[in-house]
This record gives sequence, C-alpha cells and structure tokens, in this order.
Amino acid sequence: GFGQWSLFQDRPSYDATSQAMSGFSAITGFPGRTPLKTGIWIGDCTGALFATLGILTALYYRKKTGNGQLLDVSQGESLIRCLDWTWLYQTLANQERALFGNRDVACSPSGVFRCQDGFIGIAAISDAQFRGLCAAMGRPDLAQDLGFATLAARLEDQQNRTLHHLIEEWTLRKNAEEIESLADRHDFAAHRVSNAHAHYHDEHLRQRGAVCEFDDPLYGRVVEYG
Repeated sequence: GFGQWSLFQDRPSYDATSQAMSGFSAITGFPGRTPLKTGIWIGDCTGALFATLGILTALYYRKKTGNGQLLDVSQGESLIRCLDWTWLYQTLANQERALFGNRDVACSPSGVFRCQDGFIGIAAISDAQFRGLCAAMGRPDLAQDLGFATLAARLEDQQNRTLHHLIEEWTLRKNAEEIESLADRHDFAAHRVSNAHAHYHDEHLRQRGAVCEFDDPLYGRVVEYG
C-alpha cells in the first residue's frame, strides 16, 4: 500500500485509501461539494499495472545485464504518477488544483454535457475541431469571436465557463445519436456516456473483440471485457 520502507509501511491500504492518499479524491467532484472516489477500483488496477511494468522492465534489464532488480511498488504513489498536470500546477504556478466537475480547465472545450437522452462527452481541442463544433451547433460566429477563436482564449476561466454553458444549451436540444453523427460529419470528438448494458450491445466493441462471451463451468454463460 505505502511501499516497503516508510512511516506507513505496515499500514493497510485499499482502493479508497489510496485514492485519498494520492490526491485523486481531492480533484474529483464538483465545486463546493464533497470530493468523490472514482467509480472503479483504480488504485488496485494502477498498482497492479505499475508492478507489471516494473517486472517487465526488470526482466529486460536482467536479460541485457545479468543483474536483478529490487521492485518496490506503492499503491498510492502509483496513482500520484497519474495526476497529469496537478503537481506542475502546484509547483510552477503555486496554485492548488480545485474541483471543476465535468468541465476541463486544461483543454477547452472538453467535458461531459447533459443531452436529451442522457449525457455525452465532447472535446474539440484544436481550432479546426472547434470550428467544426461551432458549425454543428449552428454558431459559426463563435469560431470568429476573439474570445473563443484560439485555444489560449478558450482556456481563460470565464471564457471556458461561458463556452461550457453554450454547448450544454445546444446538447440539451439533441439526443446522443444526433450529436455523435454531427461530430463524425464535422470532425470533433463526441461519445455518449455508456454503461455495461450499452457496451454489451455495442457493435464497435464486438468488432474489436472487446466484448466476449464464453461458457464458465461454474457460472454458465458469461460476458466479459475481452
């Protein structure tokens, strides 16, 4: 949980505590509300992934040099290494990353928006993608507005907030399928918020072999992620 040598080397660790220790919980959630635990056991998965990377690297090093390696994996520290720009923001800008909910403040526009039949993720980071989104919204004027025309302008806090609001006003009048179709036509990124039921029926995932069905001697017919 906390590595093989530290003040906390004997302290038990689980996913919830690793998310709390790493700072993941501190940046997940909506402003003015309780920090959230990520919905999956990401601390368990990430710790295992970093351990696997360490093992594979050590095996390669042994093959090249004949020498072994000592592996020390901390569940919480593995999550810290996934905090993208959080530490840079703290150390270079001397500012603490806050809770921003579904609005991305490092890419704009990028976020999760409510639509007629659920929620949808939308991102249009490059200026060309943003022009495509504006065309899909029927608002080509936004792409010409100096307050939104460049990524640097769109990242300004007030501009980011305003743009997020304008996009959600538009998505509320559309269903997810309509928005995805417009995204394909105008070259920006969009995908509905999916659950396991949607994955099961997803033609794309089945073509990829990402959803597989098999017979288990204990449970019978089982569907799993491939």
